[in-house]
Amino acid sequence: MDSNKFKQCLEVNKINIKSYWDWTFHNDMCIICRGNIYDTSESYIVVGQCNHAFHYECINNWIRTRKNCPLCNQLWIYKKN
Repeated sequence: MDSNKFKQCLEVNKINIKSYWDWTFHNDMCIICRGNIYDTSESYIVVGQCNHAFHYECINNWIRTRKNCPLCNQLWIYKKN
């Protein structure tokens, strides 16, 4: 099947990614918005290689102007599962 035809056949209308539970987080509060990290009603959790967790929207906005973790100042790199 032609890749262009495949793209026309497949469309993602909505995706809801909430979070996953991981006891290796070093924080339970998103230091950027000061909200509970497990309050995922509006966002989902992302974790850096430094094991600090933040709401996706918070860290995404943060790394637009700074490339370091707001807690430990290490270079921010998303942790892969």
